[in-house]
Amino acid sequence: MQAVNLLPLDARVRKQSTLSSVNTLSPTKIVRVGGAAAAVIVVLFGLLYVHERSTVQAKQRKLADTTAQVQALQVKVAKIQATEKAAQARVAIVQAVATSRMNWDTTLMDLARVVPDGVFLTNLSAAAATTAAVSTLAAPATFTVAGSAPSYKGTASVLDRLELLPWLSAITLQTSARQADGTVTFSIQGTVVPTGGNR
Repeated sequence: MQAVNLLPLDARVRKQSTLSSVNTLSPTKIVRVGGAAAAVIVVLFGLLYVHERSTVQAKQRKLADTTAQVQALQVKVAKIQATEKAAQARVAIVQAVATSRMNWDTTLMDLARVVPDGVFLTNLSAAAATTAAVSTLAAPATFTVAGSAPSYKGTASVLDRLELLPWLSAITLQTSARQADGTVTFSIQGTVVPTGGNR
């Protein structure tokens, strides 16, 4: 059986010319064209690699700059925190001193108001009470006063008047003795209250 070409005549001529042109390509031309195409592809990949590498390096430089800035800020923050801790320590010291000292101006003014006429104080000692001082682990802050009164009744009056002070509690008579001139010497002790008005 013989093959029959059903294509029109002009189509047959175009096909034959295309086939003949393909057949005329030499291996050298094919190698050259392929090499050129491969070179173009290599150049494109090289350009893409250089571009991406420069982008990565720029980002790395930016990251290094940001890291350096963060480290500098961390150093500043550490200095600020150290300064703040030192300030807090100083404030704590001042508060400790303020709570442990006796406000003698107010103390003496209160005593001057409550001590009866004719009573003379010869000795006075007191310590400001703190929270630790009234705990079960530490002795309470004590207030001790000694003096002389015209009589035992005057001594009792001193006890009653000291009870009026808001910063004293547990006031007790420690000693009392009549002297040759008729006066009575006494010693009174109390506990300083930490919530008192002049502490």
